[in-house]
Amino acid sequence: MPRIKIDAVEWGDANEQHATRHGVSVGEIEDLLAHATIAYRNRKHRTGDYFVRGTTTGGRAIKVVFAYNHDSHTVRPIAAWEEG
Repeated sequence: MPRIKIDAVEWGDANEQHATRHGVSVGEIEDLLAHATIAYRNRKHRTGDYFVRGTTTGGRAIKVVFAYNHDSHTVRPIAAWEEG
């Protein structure tokens, strides 16, 4: 489980639409990413390098899959959904 540093979250029309299609808002995704310190490596041949899971400040348990740029410490959310 690598520790990650997130300096910015990258959004575009395509990834915003895809990441929020399961009813998780951009705000909830950014909330979880802002508090994430440990990421889990995603399975091979899956979209997205890593994922984080946790509870938003609003109390919702979610999982966020994202691509991570190690040089710029930016994440590009790919998918998110409620867990549990």
